[in-house]
Amino acid sequence: MREQFPGYYRPTQTEFDRLWAEGWFVLDANILLNLYRYQEKAREEFLSVLTKLAPRLWVPHQAVLEYQRNRVNVIGEQLKKFRDVKKLVNFEALKQVLNPYNNEFRALIDPTQFLATVKPAFELFLKQIAEVERRQIMAESDVADDPVRAFLDELLPDRTGSPFTQTELDALYAEGEKRYHLATPPGYADPAKKGTYKYQYGGRTYRTEFGDWLLWRQILDWARENAVKNLVFVTDDRTDDWWQIVKEEGSPARTIGPRPELAAELRSESGVTLFYMYQSDRFLEQAKAVLNISVSSSSIDEVRDVNERQVLLEADIEFTNQVGTDFDHHAFQFLIRVNGEDRWCVIAQETVEDFFALSGSGGHAEAWQAFHENWPLIEAATREAIRNVSIGNDGRIVIGMRELHAARDAARRVTYDPALAPTHRVRFRGEQESWPAARRALYATGRIGMIEMNHEDGNFDVTITTRGPVSRATIYRALRGAGFEILPRTGGSEEPREPGA
Repeated sequence: MREQFPGYYRPTQTEFDRLWAEGWFVLDANILLNLYRYQEKAREEFLSVLTKLAPRLWVPHQAVLEYQRNRVNVIGEQLKKFRDVKKLVNFEALKQVLNPYNNEFRALIDPTQFLATVKPAFELFLKQIAEVERRQIMAESDVADDPVRAFLDELLPDRTGSPFTQTELDALYAEGEKRYHLATPPGYADPAKKGTYKYQYGGRTYRTEFGDWLLWRQILDWARENAVKNLVFVTDDRTDDWWQIVKEEGSPARTIGPRPELAAELRSESGVTLFYMYQSDRFLEQAKAVLNISVSSSSIDEVRDVNERQVLLEADIEFTNQVGTDFDHHAFQFLIRVNGEDRWCVIAQETVEDFFALSGSGGHAEAWQAFHENWPLIEAATREAIRNVSIGNDGRIVIGMRELHAARDAARRVTYDPALAPTHRVRFRGEQESWPAARRALYATGRIGMIEMNHEDGNFDVTITTRGPVSRATIYRALRGAGFEILPRTGGSEEPREPGA
């Protein structure tokens, strides 16, 4: 069976030894882009591993194209982080806030001694930040004269693939449509990850939703043309169109290994007999052990942390109906799925009470009600927490006052165009206590503006103002998916039907 179904078996130790001794290592675009997100030590150690493997490295044309297109943006992200930190660590701003002549407490509090004490700490921290920034690929001048790209150019002079012709691309897009319809890996997660738009380069038109499929096709073709037998693909993509992920209710999702279909297709199409995949942190760990090369534990930890943060920042987020109370920490928690992986989120009861200006006398029940009634804001604040990479020591995503205020400010900036925001009236069966689930289902459609609800005789009568074009069928689908029975509208005699039903 192992010979017939190789993708379902983890390589043996002997096979791993052969992969590292003889195999070709293929790099994804995210591996190259993340080099800019590492601090100097981690970046240099990663590049030393690539240098050791240089004779057996290859990068598909699609990966190189995505690296070149996104490089400047990634450098810009790092510049912004340093600017943001400097804004926060601003001694003059603190001094202004605490100035005894510009403070309502000036008669009682003189902050002079405090300011004198903390000023050296501010100066030392900013000096340390400046030193870290100096060692990064940060300055605008580095964008054109980029030492990382110069290193890669020298490392990979003839180790990158060739582009497809436009005729080949068009045929591959048609084939990709069929593969995605059948959820054939990899690439079917790209429409959610990368969007669906077109761009041009080199006289060719590319479609973002087929990026991973083009990359995979290039790997298949190159491996066949060069009679590659042993192949390792290194990627920081974590989606289930690349990895076999096991999801068990009540437990974190577990990544078992590469999708079995990938090894099978490589064998049948290209003759590759041994295939495996690594994410960057595991790649470094194995390189350290097998290649006898110096890689510090701190660098491996940093690479793992950067990967985790990027996964959150680029995530496809799905909210579930699993919501409850963490009584041990006086907090509310709820489950979301990030790129299909279960992640718990938490918001302190005290944060809810403070933000919504509750009396506090109602205790848990009052805070719980406010938490549920303001679920759309909680969802938006959760997305802010993910953008801020607000992660607690226990791995949960933490929603705090900063995220709640940012979500509320964003909501206030939303403008509604009545021509693009129709109002729907929907009736469905359900008990009063099921309203939070219905509300979550409606807001999960992504374009709900305001909801007015009336409940009578076991039925909900709801008026929904949307933030854009949302069909009634979409609303029915959302409610039915949450277990609600749709009723005929007032004055109607038929069960509402979706198009094509």
